[in-house]
This record gives sequence, structure tokens and C-alpha cells, in this order.
Amino acid sequence: MPFFESVDAGRRLTIALRALRSAQGDAGSGEHVQEHISAAIDALTELEQSAESRSDHLAFLWEHSPQICWIADGEERVVSISKSWHELTGRPDEEALGSGWQNFIHPEDADHYLAAARKARRTGGNYDVRFRGLRKDGRHRWLRTRGFTRQDETGRTVYTYGFTEDVEDQVNAEARLRRLVERSRLASLATNDLIYDLDVPSGTITWNDAIREYCGEPAQASLAWWGRAIHPDDRAHITESLDAFLASTCGDRWQAEYRLRRLDGAFSHVYERGYLVRGEDGVAARMIGAITDLTPRIEAEARVKQLQSELIHVSRLSAMGAMAATLAHELNQPLAAANNWIGVGRLLVQRAPEIADEAGEALEEARSSILRAGEIIRRIRSMLWRGNENREIHDLRDIVDESLRIALIGTSSSGIECRRELESAPVRVDRIQIEQVILNLVRNGIDAMADQPRRELLIAVVPHGTSAEVRVSDTGTGIDPDFEEKLFTPFETSKKAGLGVGLSISRTIVEAHGGKIRAIPNEGGGTTFAFTLPLAR
Repeated sequence: MPFFESVDAGRRLTIALRALRSAQGDAGSGEHVQEHISAAIDALTELEQSAESRSDHLAFLWEHSPQICWIADGEERVVSISKSWHELTGRPDEEALGSGWQNFIHPEDADHYLAAARKARRTGGNYDVRFRGLRKDGRHRWLRTRGFTRQDETGRTVYTYGFTEDVEDQVNAEARLRRLVERSRLASLATNDLIYDLDVPSGTITWNDAIREYCGEPAQASLAWWGRAIHPDDRAHITESLDAFLASTCGDRWQAEYRLRRLDGAFSHVYERGYLVRGEDGVAARMIGAITDLTPRIEAEARVKQLQSELIHVSRLSAMGAMAATLAHELNQPLAAANNWIGVGRLLVQRAPEIADEAGEALEEARSSILRAGEIIRRIRSMLWRGNENREIHDLRDIVDESLRIALIGTSSSGIECRRELESAPVRVDRIQIEQVILNLVRNGIDAMADQPRRELLIAVVPHGTSAEVRVSDTGTGIDPDFEEKLFTPFETSKKAGLGVGLSISRTIVEAHGGKIRAIPNEGGGTTFAFTLPLAR
């Protein structure tokens, strides 16, 4: 087949042939020349077809890319631009050609954009810049342009190829993220808590600036540092608890209280809570948490407890002060009797030494009277003892008996009938404090019956379930309905004299022991005060 048939119609080829003669002077048949020319044409055709295919691909990409694709010459004049320009701006392509595209850059961003483009064109580099561009709806939106320069053999930029895309959503998301980070930073500055972010797989942990008080520099506050800073007595069970939590595939919150060493070497009581983010497979990925120093709270609680103890002691002093006249009378009786018996004994010995036995009996009576006075003093001293709280197991029946010995001093001549219904009930309490509660309730009942013709006092101890109840019931005037809500309010009293702290202190003591106290009006008149205490296990 003639090789010319392999050439497409309408194409023009210029072929120069020069005959090569053999050593004998023959020009040859020329068949091998035809073969070479045919192969060359085939190769040329294949190259052209490949180039056309690539051109088609690029044209398709140019046509359908969501980005604005453009080409500019060496003077940054746009010579070609994709249809995405029209879709973004609503303007025809002609308005972008040449330098027209610059009219769509926000005036405040134009200098920044052009400076980046000119520098890249001058140095033969590339550029990546964000700016605000005018959309077809009249609003400016954030855009991003990346330009790639092309140089000729002399190094002069002849073309810039670029892509411009809408990044408004990305810019807004980044702004929201910055605001969120800033809020988190300000929140961490507003608290003394140690706030951390733990990457579980790598063990990398990031702290807020509050960590400086504990280890000096945040960079030194690694997960290993945290483990070493835990008090030795707490370290094992705390680290084991956290490791087990992170290794599990369920649960999203971990919390613990322990002691953590500060930079000065002292240990603070802290409370930590961490919130876990897990991957789709349930494996721990990230843990964000905070560590709160409990030391100020513990110190404040200790101070409140101290003040409460002092107030309780003041209440006991007040109760004893209110009974001062009665106590003086009760002490005066046995002491006066002792003095009389001693005088009788002295006279008997002086007048008749032979009746020493009778004198001895008189002195024994004196000794008994003195012991009775001493017992009264012992009980008062016990009530007024100011010491640390000491909770031990006691029989509530014995505590009530001991309290009544003091509370009923001086009532023998006042016509008060006291009945006791006491059952055994073991409780773990501070004995002196519970005696104080009973003393307050009994003395209140006695005072309430001062002007009543019927004066009956019932004291009962009744165990039921997991607690025991003490009831003090009187036949007094009852509680004024207007005063009922203020009954347990500090410094509120219906009496003419008194501090108004007795019932308030009683409630504080009972509730501190895990019980409740209440006042119940009696049907026949008077009031029953009842309080509960947990039975000892």
C-alpha cells in the first residue's frame, strides 16, 4: 500500500528525499525509504492523538471545576478564565479579562493580593493568598487564590496559572474555632483549676497555665509527672483506677479524690473529674478534665467545725448559767448538812469520848453529803468539758440516765412527775454532745410547765429499724403557732431570758450525727420533742 494513503485527507506534508547510492553506484529501489516514512507518520499521528486526548481532559476539567481556573500573562493580565467565574460573580468572562478581575477584590485586600502576585512573578515563585471578593449577590465572600508562575528560558515569567475558590465557610469555621479557643483560654484563666487535654494513644497531655503552681513549667507536666506527684499512699489505687477506665470500652466519666504534690513540696487534697471521648470502636481516644484544689474548702470546713464546736460549748455554758441558782442551792444543801454533821461529831467527841462510835456515824453522814456534792460538781464539769469530738459506742439509755441526773436537779420540790421508758439502744456518738441535747430538751420542758397545774415529763428511748428515737414530752403551754417556723432558728427564743441557741445547737448536733429532730404538738396540751440517731453497727 502506498505510504501516502496513511496520511489523513487535508493534511499537507513536505518530504525531502535524497537518493543514497551504493558503492557500485546503484540508487536502490526506495522501498526501505517508504517504510521509514510510514513509521514516522504513524508515530506523529499517535503523538497528536495523545495530545488531543490530554487537551480534551484539560478542557473538561476547566469546564467543570468548581474552582475558578485562569491563566494570566507575564503582566498579570488574565487571558483565559473558566465559567466558574460567571457562576461566582454573575459577571461575563470579558469583565475578568485583562486587569478587569482586580475590580472584584475588596479594596482593603487589593494591595495585599497584588503584592503577593507581583512578588511571585518577580522571583519566579508561587503564591497563596486569601482575600474578599465581590459575589453576584453584592456581598463580599472570602476567597483563596493559588498562583503558579511559568518562566521562559531567560527566567522571565511569561504565564501564571491559578485557581480561585470560595473559602467563606472555612474562614467562618476557623473564626468560630478561634473564639471557642479564646473562650476556653479565658475560662481557664478565670479558675484555679488545673485543666488538661490528654491524647490517650500517645500519652501526650496539655495543661493550662494554672499548672505552673504545681510544677513550674507546663512543658514538664507530663503524664508521668502527674503519676509521680500523687501522694505515695494514694498513687497505686488512683493510677490503677485510671488505667482500668481507659482500658475499658464503656463509660465516659472518671473522678477521684487524692493528694497532689505542689511545687513547694506540700500536698493538696484535690478532686479530679475527666470526660472521655471514644472512637467508633469504643477505644479511648481523648480525655479532657479538671483538677480542683480542695484545700481551701477543707480549711473552711475545719474552721466552721471549730466555730460550731465553740458555739456548742457556749450553749453548754449558757445552760449551766441558766441553772446557776438551782445548782448553788443543790450544792449548798449537802455542804450545809456536812458542816452540821461535822459540828455534831466534834461536840460528841468533846463531851463524851466514850461515844466515839456515834461520832463516827455523824462523820460518815458528813462524808456522804460531801460525796453527793462532789458528784454534782463532776457531772457539771463533764457537761462543761471543752475538747475534741470523740465518738464511741454507748448505750443511749445510759446517756439519757446521766443527762437526767443533771437536768432534774432542783425539781424535787417543784411538783414535776418524771416518767422514764428507756430501752437499750447502742449508738456511736459524742456522749457529751448528746447529753447536751437531752439537757436542753428536758430543761425546756420543765420551763414550759412552770405555771401549769399538771406537770408531767415523759422521757423515752425507742429503737426501731436502723435507728433509735429519744422523746421528751411535757404537759406545758405548747408552741405558739406564730413561732413554730422559727423554733430551730439561731437566736430566736420565746423565753424572756436566754440566748435562743439551745434548739438550734441541738439540731446541729443531731444532724451531725446523722439524725433528725422535730417538734410535735401533744393532743392534750404540751409538746413532744423527738430526735433520732442511727444505731451502731
